[in-house]
Amino acid sequence: TCPTVFAGRHGSEGCQGCLHKCQAAPQSRAMAPCHERIDSLAEKTLRAARLRQKRNHDKNVAIVLFGFPPNAGATGTAAYLDVFESLQNTLTQMKADGYDVALPETVAHLRAAVLEGNAKQYGQEANVEAIVSAEEIVRSTPPLKAIEAVWGPAPGRVQSDGHGVFVLGVQLGKVFVGVQPAFGYEGDPMRLLFEKGFAPTHAFATFYLWMRNTFKADVVLHFGMHGALEFMPGKQAGLGAQDWPDRLMGEMPNVYLYASNNPSEASLAKRRSGAVTVTHLTPPLAQSGLYKGLSELKDSLTRWREMEPDDAQAGDLEALINEQAAAVDMAGRKAEELWLNLLETEDALIPEGLHIVGKPFSDAARAGYLDLLDGVAPDRHAQVDQML
Repeated sequence: TCPTVFAGRHGSEGCQGCLHKCQAAPQSRAMAPCHERIDSLAEKTLRAARLRQKRNHDKNVAIVLFGFPPNAGATGTAAYLDVFESLQNTLTQMKADGYDVALPETVAHLRAAVLEGNAKQYGQEANVEAIVSAEEIVRSTPPLKAIEAVWGPAPGRVQSDGHGVFVLGVQLGKVFVGVQPAFGYEGDPMRLLFEKGFAPTHAFATFYLWMRNTFKADVVLHFGMHGALEFMPGKQAGLGAQDWPDRLMGEMPNVYLYASNNPSEASLAKRRSGAVTVTHLTPPLAQSGLYKGLSELKDSLTRWREMEPDDAQAGDLEALINEQAAAVDMAGRKAEELWLNLLETEDALIPEGLHIVGKPFSDAARAGYLDLLDGVAPDRHAQVDQML
């Protein structure tokens, strides 16, 4: 699930994938090691082993929240997930397991610590935990030239005051809850995969380099579906030192909390950011039912279906049905077609609320979910019941 290239044939021009610039003898077809990838793989293995051996109390944990699309109140959201309720439960369990966490008293306090704090002072969407100066960015960003070719001189204009880049989030003991800088194409994040010569903003790169070099994260937890890291430009598989997900994450262990109903994009997170994915359930399902104009339209259609063909009120009722259908963007459809459309809409299954990590289904939600498994074999029904 996380393919790594650590050897290959250089070809006539040699390998230009890292600073080693390895060369091969003319016409040579011999396999040669990729020293940079071998070093990286060894370091990742070493860090994973240290993470297992290190006491929980001594671990620095970075938790990354998302805020896409920007300027839309989306900071701290994820698909199908109540992020702050889930994060509070996660931090509570971490504290119980010995991690050094300055745990907020309530979910509201946690949300305020992340999204408010000094945010207004700096004109940002979340608390500013650190400011990385332009001088520091120039000094400590290896791929600086590639970023400046796209976004201009450091610190750039994104999440910046012209003198430095803001790192958004809040440090709670040895846990940093950060907000990933916005980056990507609204509505089409996968477009990033095909943009050759593109680069993340100064703010995006600085965010990850700050977690690596200043906070010194022992592990990064990307919290929910999904961010932009795994969509950064570069190869689709077998990433190298010049591919942006690898440039940003380096050798930090990466854990990704992902919705269980999207294995295709979860595999992308594994393949392109070296993530170990931990899936969470989607919210319980419920029949959508009808409301407002749709419910009124169904009532009128029910009356129409029960009428005799020569009823004197039929014409007025049909006019009312046409008017109600137009009000719910269903104009131009015949009565029977409208009826079938409403029945389909009424019985459609939709998520009910958001999933909360660490909170089991209520008895009512469990019973309702199981009732929807019509026609499922008894053993499979029992298996789902046990999973819930």
